[in-house]
Amino acid sequence: MVVVVVVVVVVVVVVVVVVVVVVVVVVVVVVVGLVVFVVVVEVVVVVVVVVVVVVVVVVLVVVVVLRTSKKTKQILKDKTRPLFKEYIS
Repeated sequence: MVVVVVVVVVVVVVVVVVVVVVVVVVVVVVVVGLVVFVVVVEVVVVVVVVVVVVVVVVVLVVVVVLRTSKKTKQILKDKTRPLFKEYIS
């Protein structure tokens, strides 16, 4: 009778230890997975923001350069037109 009680107690203790270890491992894996997921998401967000900022800056620079070059051409035309008229006459 005592042997049966000891065996039952040992089996219960082993089962409890195994369950606790499994729960701890699952919790650690989930926490590590969440941390890795958050880090990956943050990296992706930072990369996307940097790419968007670079694209916006490039587009703005191109627009400014094109507009100023058009204005410069117009100014040069306007300034040289009287000279051209004088040259012809």
